[in-house]
Amino acid sequence: MCRIWAHPIKLIEMGYIDFIKLLFPYIKTHIGKLILTSLMMVLATTLEASIPEITGQIVDALFSTVREKETAILYSLTLFIVIALSSLFALTSTSVSSWVSNKVVMNLRVGMFSKLLKLPKAYFDNNTTGQILSKLTFDVEQISAAASTIWLNLIKSSLTVILLTGYLFYKNYLLSSILLVLLPLVYLAVKVSSSRMRRSSKKVQDSMGRMTHL
Repeated sequence: MCRIWAHPIKLIEMGYIDFIKLLFPYIKTHIGKLILTSLMMVLATTLEASIPEITGQIVDALFSTVREKETAILYSLTLFIVIALSSLFALTSTSVSSWVSNKVVMNLRVGMFSKLLKLPKAYFDNNTTGQILSKLTFDVEQISAAASTIWLNLIKSSLTVILLTGYLFYKNYLLSSILLVLLPLVYLAVKVSSSRMRRSSKKVQDSMGRMTHL
């Protein structure tokens, strides 16, 4: 039975943990690939976080003695390798994540269609054709994106904040301490924008259902 079809919910109002619990039966067979894509994203983010330090070393070497200008070439090569490896890891992570996402979409649609064939006539009387088709097309894609994209963004954003914050404290802990005062304002801005995005997403889903019904 497809739990998502059996229990229609407003997905945009769910927390991410509830999302994962609901989708776990569909993604548990791909745990290995999800671990791989997470590891690739961790490596890519870690390498990206090292770019400011390498760039700073290059600038320092260029504006220093003639002897240290040769060191700038070495740092430049290092920077090129870091960017190349970071891009490779990020590409691998995105590719594997997309593959898993497509598999989850396929399994969801098969399960939803199987459940659809068993629903009573009253369900079809109470729901328009557009609403039903929207669940099979638009909603499933949104769920899949949430299961893969949000997870990777969570890893990348969290790790980036941790690494760069540590780097800032390493460079100048006094200035970094002052910047921490701004964190509540940042949190408030993110919370407000998230609420607006959820409302917009709800409107898009409703519009998609009406368009499909036409």
